[in-house]
Amino acid sequence: MAYSSTEMKMRELQNENVELVTRWMALKAKDADRMNAENEEFVRLKQERERVELMKAATDGIEVTLGPKPRYPSTRTCCLSVNNIL
Repeated sequence: MAYSSTEMKMRELQNENVELVTRWMALKAKDADRMNAENEEFVRLKQERERVELMKAATDGIEVTLGPKPRYPSTRTCCLSVNNIL
């Protein structure tokens, strides 16, 4: 009698454990979905910001002038002067 009572309690606890783990996993999956959505939005906003900055940089006028030639032609240096034209 005591054995069957203990066995019944063990089954009840196992069932409760399965239910709790299932509920916990569902909550964690929901949290993961929310976090993924937030990350996707963050990446989308970052890409849009970068796109706008690149478009602005591409439309800005930039004047490039070469500096004086180096004294020693064997060296591979070049002087550049970059001025933004607004």
